[in-house]
Amino acid sequence: MALSKDEKTLSKTLKDLYNINWEKYQERFNGTKPLEIWTGGRYPMRLWLGYKDREQFLSISSKYKLNRLGNNAYIELGFKKKVDPNEVKKFRYILASSMGPIFQKDIIDKILEVCPDDFEPVKVTLKNWHKNSEPFSIEGFYAINALKVIKAIDESKSEISWSDGIANIGDYNYKEDPWQDGCDVLFGPNSPNNTNRYPPKKLDKPCMIAIDALSGAIVWHPKLAKIIPPHPYLFFAQDFETRVHLYGSY
Repeated sequence: MALSKDEKTLSKTLKDLYNINWEKYQERFNGTKPLEIWTGGRYPMRLWLGYKDREQFLSISSKYKLNRLGNNAYIELGFKKKVDPNEVKKFRYILASSMGPIFQKDIIDKILEVCPDDFEPVKVTLKNWHKNSEPFSIEGFYAINALKVIKAIDESKSEISWSDGIANIGDYNYKEDPWQDGCDVLFGPNSPNNTNRYPPKKLDKPCMIAIDALSGAIVWHPKLAKIIPPHPYLFFAQDFETRVHLYGSY
């Protein structure tokens, strides 16, 4: 089957920069090992987003709330550099600094069909805050408010140390199938926040999108990741070793 324009762009980026061929890349969408969305070396960095009000941003978008925010919740984000709003609208999803991916509604609808209990979509308004540009406002994008937390990292195959209950993570590997390995706290041994509930707690049923308890990253089940349209400059990465190879450092 012929590749789409976005697939061709991503395929070329993966091959040229990371020596990953398209067929090999597709293999990571099989099985159950978690994936993360990461940026390729040719990602147009001017599309990264900043936030106007840090306190508002943190109160709404904290990945550690793990509860629904309700229909009235929204996030307002702005571009700090000059951008073309028509170019912004071409992207089905955008990687926002400190927040993860921002998706257009049609993709959110697809994700909701697969795992409606695992996350809540939160409305996002994209603004232009560059002082020398015409102001604009773009609707129709949504952030992911994950509602599940799992212990996705295989600690026996990873480099992890603890300081005041916070994990310091070096190279790490994800478990092959952690999607029911829930964890009801996000802190480790000797943490002042630890209430002796650190051992994993099983979820009622497997999830398909979650927050990893150790890294705080949003992780995706390969089956779910597979339904998300390819982005020309973003890709689903595996294990920390792969990212060290790709980027040289974390």
